[in-house]
Amino acid sequence: MKETDQIKFWKKVGTSYTDANDDWNSSTQSFRISHANSYILKDFGSIDRDAKILEVGCNVGRNLHVLHQDGFKNLYGIDIQSYAVEKLKERVPNVNAQVSSALDLPFEDNFFDVVYTAGVLIHISPNDIARVVE
Repeated sequence: MKETDQIKFWKKVGTSYTDANDDWNSSTQSFRISHANSYILKDFGSIDRDAKILEVGCNVGRNLHVLHQDGFKNLYGIDIQSYAVEKLKERVPNVNAQVSSALDLPFEDNFFDVVYTAGVLIHISPNDIARVVE
């Protein structure tokens, strides 16, 4: 993974950011369903539950967890934080999650039916945004 200034920054602050925004409830084995999650389900409502879906910047997997609970079977996630990816793997073991950057996706072109991100683009340098979206 190419070490951009932003990736270096997120590697420094990522653990504290993840912990501060983590709303996993260990007694119910689920995340608190947020307003944003309801939009994810609405937007994905007509997608085939067997579609291959990638979330870029998945953090601990809140959105992927919601999609899995809704019946999606082929879920993938990438995040630059190994700490967040390990938490995701513990909590949502049916998701194929790995450490990677939006600038260097470890998949073949056209492997996925759907690729999405939620709340990540604001963290991408303006110098890299066109490449990430591409």
